[in-house]
Amino acid sequence: MRKGIQEEIKDDLMIKKTVIMLIISALITLLGCSIVPEPPEPEPNEPAYRALLVGVGDYLYFGSIVDLDSPVPNTERLEEIFSQCKFGEEETEFLIIERLVDLEATKENILNGILDIFADADDNDISYFYYMGHGGTRGNIPVITPTDAKFTLETDITVHELEEHLSMINGTKVVFIESCHSGNFIDKNKNDFNDMVIDIFAQNSKDLINKESYQVLTSCKGNQVCWEHKDYSYFCMGLYEGCQELNADINEDEIIDLSELHKYIKEWVWNNTNKDQAVQMYPDNSTFPIVEY
Repeated sequence: MRKGIQEEIKDDLMIKKTVIMLIISALITLLGCSIVPEPPEPEPNEPAYRALLVGVGDYLYFGSIVDLDSPVPNTERLEEIFSQCKFGEEETEFLIIERLVDLEATKENILNGILDIFADADDNDISYFYYMGHGGTRGNIPVITPTDAKFTLETDITVHELEEHLSMINGTKVVFIESCHSGNFIDKNKNDFNDMVIDIFAQNSKDLINKESYQVLTSCKGNQVCWEHKDYSYFCMGLYEGCQELNADINEDEIIDLSELHKYIKEWVWNNTNKDQAVQMYPDNSTFPIVEY
């Protein structure tokens, strides 16, 4: 009788131990499930560089005669510069450099080209857009003129249309606009050298390209014209020579940033033309790398 009681007690102890072990095991499992390990930080992907270079010297409205001589050679010079670039420690080269010139540079092709060439850009990528041709304002709206423009607001490319298409592109947009009155695209028009912003286009400011994610150079102020000499323009030639052998690299870090390029082109234009054509930039004092070899 006594032996049976002892066995029952032993059995009870074993059951209790088993239950306790199961409870402890369940608690460990539950606690383990509640602690989710932090995922590893993703490796930052190298930026991809793309460029669309637009040069309009031939205008259908004038019967297909050559109206400007320098736009096409300018796109060739910029293609040469960009094709030599190697950015960062990985020496990243341009993935795409596309030229769109003369009769191919219609309004539809320019706007579609922006969407097509830069379509795969992500937030880390850099997209370069260059335009050289006629430009101005219509009804206080800044415009550039494609080859099929009839010099009406509907057939020009307005700042609103350009900004709308560029802003669909992820990442940073580097924009060079070389036309008369191009400073209006970044709201810089005042006829002095302090580059102060004026209010004449304030009603359209939300559609200008002086905003976050843009790095911009324009060939002149909003109330100035820009000049060419035979097969080159002063703005683009200053840009080209500034990038040759890193001439514009003021701090000698083997990178030409936006401020260095702005300063070099502005001085080059003045020294070589003595004309009132002051290159403009956005944002002021930007150190964003534009060219690196």
